[in-house]
Amino acid sequence: MSGDHLVFIAVASVLIVSAVNTVVLNREHGWREGEAFWFWGLIALSVSYLGFGTSAWLGPLALSVANLGLLLAYLAMSLQLRYWQTSRTNVPIWLVSGAVLYMVVLEYLRATAPYTPRLHLIHVTMSVITAYLFYSAVSYYRKNGSTQLMVLATTFAIEFLCAFSRFVLTVIQPASTNQQMTLYEEPIVMVILRWIWLMANAMSYLTVMTFELEKTLNKNETLRVLLKEKDLLLNALSRHNRSDKSAAVGRTLSHELRQPLTTLLLASKNLQAQLKSNDLTDLDMQVDFLCKECERSANLVNQLEEVFRPKRAHMPATNIASAIDQAIKTMQPRLDADNVKVHLIGDFACTVPADTAQLETVFINLISNSINALSNRSKDKQITIEAQTQPLACAITVRDNGSGIDPSVLPNLWQLYVSDEAKGSGIGLWLSQQIVQNHSGQIEAGNTPDSGAWFRVVLPRKG
Repeated sequence: MSGDHLVFIAVASVLIVSAVNTVVLNREHGWREGEAFWFWGLIALSVSYLGFGTSAWLGPLALSVANLGLLLAYLAMSLQLRYWQTSRTNVPIWLVSGAVLYMVVLEYLRATAPYTPRLHLIHVTMSVITAYLFYSAVSYYRKNGSTQLMVLATTFAIEFLCAFSRFVLTVIQPASTNQQMTLYEEPIVMVILRWIWLMANAMSYLTVMTFELEKTLNKNETLRVLLKEKDLLLNALSRHNRSDKSAAVGRTLSHELRQPLTTLLLASKNLQAQLKSNDLTDLDMQVDFLCKECERSANLVNQLEEVFRPKRAHMPATNIASAIDQAIKTMQPRLDADNVKVHLIGDFACTVPADTAQLETVFINLISNSINALSNRSKDKQITIEAQTQPLACAITVRDNGSGIDPSVLPNLWQLYVSDEAKGSGIGLWLSQQIVQNHSGQIEAGNTPDSGAWFRVVLPRKG
């Protein structure tokens, strides 16, 4: 066995250890749909390098496995970058067909042709794939701003240069057609380029692994703390103010929540400035999201007092589609974490006179309730939002396939402090009803025949 074989096996061992570490951490913190393409690519890359390393014993069979693993690793990384940019998790049929065709042609050349034609096919294919990966990584870096993505783009650029350079060298000086050259009989320049490509290839997967595991470990950590504090405060208010009137609850919530949220907003913005000054841009995306959420929460607190004031004579025109879209974006982290799919049905191009922030609050509360109702399902969690445009009103129905509403709770569902959830405060639905009624609308709820629940909001259209 040569030193080349040993290096391949050594690198494969490092990748296998990294894959095992990934499994352990993700089993503890949870896998996310669409975020595992790179992991399967890491497995395929480990198999590929083991194939190259054991080819001294297993011969052409090991090389066939190695080339297949390498192709699968590149395709997996392509699918991961595609998901990050488009959120699509399907595997295109043309991609599978191209991979099968490549392997068939490669094995045919291995059996019938000298070494050079195989090199040309391998290097051209790898040049095209790595060029695409480089372009995708740079595009996502411009959107995300993570330093790790720039490192990833750099590794793909190195891999492209190595693969293309090896192609050019084999064109200038073809391998002998009188012998079947092996991977370990190349000129020294080819060997150097191969090892640079090998290290860049392994580094690209290790870079993505650290990028993904960091997102997993820090996933919504700051937001979870904020939500926990909010729940504690609301539950405390529920225990000590059960006899309060609606207006008193609104003033209490406004007073108690405004100060901590404002403090948290200032602290998060200060942290954001410090991160940017230290060039820690890989964490900036989460901090920026936290700042936006704090600003939205502070705005909602200011809107609470509006709920209890006399109804305004004139409301601004609000687009239903925009309000629902913003509500879904706000709840997207929870939807992703709980693997809940949202389906939109109907024509949402309807305008109603409404306060935009308050209307978004209603839909956020309804989506949040549906997510909670789906917590007992292990799969196929569905939320359907349907729009029905009537001559004088817009009706929006939010349905889920969860456990439904307890029939004993349903008659009093809209009363303050009444909740169908063990840990619920009983404020969200009551507040939603107050908002809808202040907009001259109606809100109602019920159970679907298949045990799920539905909530319908009907608002008058803009005159």
